[in-house]
Amino acid sequence: MRPSKAEIVIYPSKVRLFTLLLLDVVFGLVAALLVFLWWTGEIRTVLALVFGTLGVLGALFAGPYLAFRLVVRRPALVIGPEGILDDSSILRAGFMRWDEIEGIMPKDVHDLLARQSSVKRCLMRANMGLGASPINVPQSVLGIKVADLASQLANVYGARLPASPSKG
Repeated sequence: MRPSKAEIVIYPSKVRLFTLLLLDVVFGLVAALLVFLWWTGEIRTVLALVFGTLGVLGALFAGPYLAFRLVVRRPALVIGPEGILDDSSILRAGFMRWDEIEGIMPKDVHDLLARQSSVKRCLMRANMGLGASPINVPQSVLGIKVADLASQLANVYGARLPASPSKG
């Protein structure tokens, strides 16, 4: 996608992606060690097996995605006159037109969910069940602070984001 002058294009930070990939590898190895220790009888609780297995699966799920994003350079967010393209995480929302967005939330969550794969739909619903938005743009990956993004949105598009108690 070639940005126009009116677009704000934000790429993921390679340093942050690399750091997350390293943490994923370490987490996966620790989880694998936990499973191994359970298998050899050094740890006898079944929770070690459960958490170790979940940790290994989580690392195997996230690692390839992080490695791909590190190698293939494409924008995490493209904000333009027509709307926002979210490609910032595994649970990316894709393109949303401005008329589908109110404040920072999609106007019609059901329509947004209907456009997602069944796995992404399930994970987005899980986010909502925890009281979060179905769409989350991870600050840990972006090469820009949320406050700076909010300032750019206000300057370029007149968009106002609600004040947040977090320091972003």
